Amino acid sequence: METNKTNECPQAWTSECNGDRCTIWGTKHCIEGIPVNGKCSNAKTSRCDNGKCALFGTPRCVDGVIKDPLSGKMKVGYYVLSPGFHHTYAKMTFNNKTISFPCYGGTDDPQNTFPAEFFILENYSTKKKLGKELDCNHLIARRLATWTNDVDPNRTNYNRKSGGWRNLGDSSGLIYAVTGVCHQMCNTIASSTNTSNVRKAGGNWPRDLYGSSLLYGFRGHTISQIEEMIALWNTFDTAYTFKEEKPTASALSAFNQKTDQLDNVMFETLKSNLQMSYDSNALANLITDNLAAPDMLEYLKKQPYYNDICKKYASIRNKKKDLDNSILREQISKPDYAKEVNALITIAADEYAKVATANDFKKAFDINPGEKLPAVVDVKLMPESYAGIRKTLGL
Repeated sequence: METNKTNECPQAWTSECNGDRCTIWGTKHCIEGIPVNGKCSNAKTSRCDNGKCALFGTPRCVDGVIKDPLSGKMKVGYYVLSPGFHHTYAKMTFNNKTISFPCYGGTDDPQNTFPAEFFILENYSTKKKLGKELDCNHLIARRLATWTNDVDPNRTNYNRKSGGWRNLGDSSGLIYAVTGVCHQMCNTIASSTNTSNVRKAGGNWPRDLYGSSLLYGFRGHTISQIEEMIALWNTFDTAYTFKEEKPTASALSAFNQKTDQLDNVMFETLKSNLQMSYDSNALANLITDNLAAPDMLEYLKKQPYYNDICKKYASIRNKKKDLDNSILREQISKPDYAKEVNALITIAADEYAKVATANDFKKAFDINPGEKLPAVVDVKLMPESYAGIRKTLGL
């Protein structure tokens, strides 16, 4: 396969005609297409990736241009759900249709901020703007919302709170309040804006993400969990979707077994976390695995209060773990659970304010010492039942 010698993305070229089909060549992909007017014509590349032409699309040549199923356009937004607490969501346009990702809430409110700015979810203390609309892989966005390989191209609203994955609907593979809230659901879906490097993907960053990320990270999932799922889904698309072919029953079963294995590993990790006792490494693990903010960890380790806040954070994580066990076993009411979890955010901020400088506190929470962090769990958004998850975990 030829490679692009320049830093620009020129039009892709066709290499040959094979009967009634033609082969479109790019530097990263070879995609078969149907000739236009009996001959193979040039096709436009869909994006430039580090100076290389990355050709994505369906197998169809239409008027000499590959129709690209991956080039959706994503926007994110948020609105006030309760004082200081913002509900986040995403919307995507594809083929002149708007697809909504309500993230267990809604997408329309008189106090909407839409479109909101995308930020790169990598550097905790220095937010980098990416714009208010980003290209996305619409197939991956849909899968991230449902956390399954099933793609219904006719769906325009991913608003289920039951059915689907683990009977939790379109939860982005998260258990609301236990492993994430709407902030993390939205940012998991937004990972579709950079499937080759999720760390560089855009994210929705309202002010209260600082608080929710203390318990759940930016996406609820670790970077590796999302990237491993995306890699499998990309493999499926390369083998079948782009060729407009359906897998055999045995091939589909084999593929589903691979995604199930990743899902099972995720649940085994959750089960282990519900049984473990968090120690002083909990904060470093959160920053490394869920926040992907090495600059923050490096800075904190240099501070005289680092060991102290690590111990206090471990205590908060253990309290959250006990609350999670109680809600999953239905040993605590939803209102009481939400109240107690939200209180942990306040405790975390108060403890940090005791030892950190005012400037450090501002960087960590985007509020001044003495100000109260908003709630992160809304009881109205909690699922009707956690029974399915309890059964899966064997609790």
